[in-house]
Amino acid sequence: MEPELGPELGNQYLSEVKRVLKSGGKFICLTLAESHVLGLLFPKFRYGWKMSLHVIPQKPSDKPNLHTFMVIAEKEKSAVLQQISSAIIPSSLDCYGSQVHGLQEALESENQIRAEYSSGSDILYSFEDLQLGAKGDLTELSPGRRVLLTLGQQGASRFCYKVVLLDAQQQSSSFVYHFGVFLVPKARAREWLFSSEEGQWQIVESSKAARLMM
Repeated sequence: MEPELGPELGNQYLSEVKRVLKSGGKFICLTLAESHVLGLLFPKFRYGWKMSLHVIPQKPSDKPNLHTFMVIAEKEKSAVLQQISSAIIPSSLDCYGSQVHGLQEALESENQIRAEYSSGSDILYSFEDLQLGAKGDLTELSPGRRVLLTLGQQGASRFCYKVVLLDAQQQSSSFVYHFGVFLVPKARAREWLFSSEEGQWQIVESSKAARLMM
């Protein structure tokens, strides 16, 4: 997870951790709480994981320039999104200044995101979070379900789409298609028909598709 290598190897590494651990299994990461490390860890272990932060005890005689922290991610069968708990008392680590301040900032930001996810706010989900149950079982149609998500990755030779997935509000036998994909030209993306929820449902109705990804 070295910053000069970019996030790709770190993402692959953490994806393998998630794949091989059984329910109840724990992943333990000792870290200096660098922003690029926390930026990979926190989003990767949202759904189906219980996370906690701890400080590694040190001898009074030790006077390091940086403190070491422990992040524990425990795999759970439940897909309920939980807040990250912290056993760190900021005031006890005041001498570490910006390092602890950055950790607390990252923790508060991530827990705010998790709170918004749990409240059902109209926000962008990653495809991985959806696969883990963020908006229910995607293999089943759910009448009236509307989900905003991102597909792909940004960067050189990468693609990234902002997507809205809609399951028709009224399920019936009149559907012509089980599933449809509608590509919106970038120049028209802000038009009412494509950007508003009401306009999007009109497109679903006219498409005659049980599910539409736009």
